[in-house]
Amino acid sequence: MRTIVKRIDQTACNSGTAAFANIYSWLSARIEGIRSFEDFLRLMRLTRNTIHTNGVFYPENATNAVVDWKGTTYNFVVGVPITFVSWDFTTSAGHDIFDCLSALLVEPKVIALPP
Repeated sequence: MRTIVKRIDQTACNSGTAAFANIYSWLSARIEGIRSFEDFLRLMRLTRNTIHTNGVFYPENATNAVVDWKGTTYNFVVGVPITFVSWDFTTSAGHDIFDCLSALLVEPKVIALPP
């Protein structure tokens, strides 16, 4: 996604090095196919960041977060381990990652980008 942002606009999102939230927000404003995945991308970002703090949610802004995705509410509470990560969650997320990237890569604006 960072590479695609840079290919669309060399200066956007600090040349593609901005925080991932900025990357996917910028893309979803321009690529209709991934707008429906914005909550999913937020869920993945928060989950990944929590994994890097040994499974305990410690965001930089010290604020709880809630993400609703596919009928499930995921709560991220400051200082509390996340408990929803399981094989079912991982498998479902893998499918959603594939679907999100597929939606992005078939977008005419992306297909038209130079190699």
